[in-house]
Amino acid sequence: MKHTSILLTLLTTLLLASCESDSDYPDTQIQLYQQYEVFIQDNSKAGFANFRNGGADGERFHLTGDSKVSVNNHRMLYTPSTSADYPEFNYASFIDLTDQKAKFEFKRSKGNTLKNEVDISDIAYVTIPDNVRNLYNGTPVEFTLSGTLGNNDNIRVMLVPTVVTENAATYEADVNYMNNTFTLTDVPTGRYNVRLDVVRTRPTQENDGNAGGVIRVIRRKTAVEVSVE
Repeated sequence: MKHTSILLTLLTTLLLASCESDSDYPDTQIQLYQQYEVFIQDNSKAGFANFRNGGADGERFHLTGDSKVSVNNHRMLYTPSTSADYPEFNYASFIDLTDQKAKFEFKRSKGNTLKNEVDISDIAYVTIPDNVRNLYNGTPVEFTLSGTLGNNDNIRVMLVPTVVTENAATYEADVNYMNNTFTLTDVPTGRYNVRLDVVRTRPTQENDGNAGGVIRVIRRKTAVEVSVE
């Protein structure tokens, strides 16, 4: 009886596989832009994805049928959009802390899986001294870079209000790569969290037609709360 059950399971699997057709996937006339992101902060890594109709500015696209996306063999789960920009990404999954690369696999159609990857082992991070508590517009602040920036790696320093209100704004500092400093300009007085990012951007290697794609890696350090005087 046990063997019969196993045989029936295998037969069902084979039948399902044989029934798979191009109709189980999104229309191949639609070219999908691939937007991938890897987010690294402290003891966490995660992968994210969006698909857009035709290009980077196209409408978001929900994969249907047997089409799916994974990162490092973890299937990425879908969260529907509730507005044009929320959530930021529709697909998400964790990435193992020991993984040195992020490998995205997008099963586009029968027999066609697009594979794109990015190295996440060598991305540097930025810190500022723990004793920095007050920042001033126009006064440079020194930062430390843990390693060498790679090609197309950039530093981004953002000030995020500690109290979120309807009119709260986020401010980006000017970064001086020669002196390893950043400077604030026209940031209102108040309390902020300093968000320190190294951002790596790479084009996708395998694309859906001419739609193109991008992979972005963000390694973030959130500094202590500061006051802008």
